[in-house]
Amino acid sequence: MNYKPNIALYEPDIPQNTAAIIRTCACLGAKLEIIEPCGFHLDDKRFKRVVMDYMDLERIEIHQSAEEFFKAKKNKNNINDNKSLHIILKI
Repeated sequence: MNYKPNIALYEPDIPQNTAAIIRTCACLGAKLEIIEPCGFHLDDKRFKRVVMDYMDLERIEIHQSAEEFFKAKKNKNNINDNKSLHIILKI
């Protein structure tokens, strides 16, 4: 089976770790989903500077809560199909 990886970060606290995962997603062609609240601002210029060459806004989706994330997945039927694999991380 070919899976399309999707990485979801649950309430990320450390901008450097989030930036590293954004770079990893860019290399893998994975979609990144961030479940807020974050411990930092995604529009912070120091954070943007670290990821500017890797951050493709079309490949990043922001969810306001875990409930919103799971509701979106249920509505799209993505989480249990054969074409996507979700990896959810708390960093």
